[in-house]
Amino acid sequence: LDVERPLRPALHHATQPLTRFVSSSYGFDEQAITIAINYSNALRRKTQHKQAFRVLESVSGAQAQSPDTHDYLSAFATSAAETGKVEQAKAAFNAAMHAAK
Repeated sequence: LDVERPLRPALHHATQPLTRFVSSSYGFDEQAITIAINYSNALRRKTQHKQAFRVLESVSGAQAQSPDTHDYLSAFATSAAETGKVEQAKAAFNAAMHAAK
């Protein structure tokens, strides 16, 4: 089963020009963050760690005011650690702990 295939179009759709997805509450479609997390998890399961990291990086900054901030930062930290980006992983883990409070 290719778990990545159904998520790819959803991520592409969710990251189209931001003017299409601007939400009055958060400034970015909340679904894009959730889709990016799920897509990166699918890539990580297929040991495509660098691509998973790039997916999460593509929505970085969008999570700042999102209810998914903790989830995003945790996924980003894990992905950064798996790709050897130790400093980014530490910063993201610390930010995730702060966001969870």
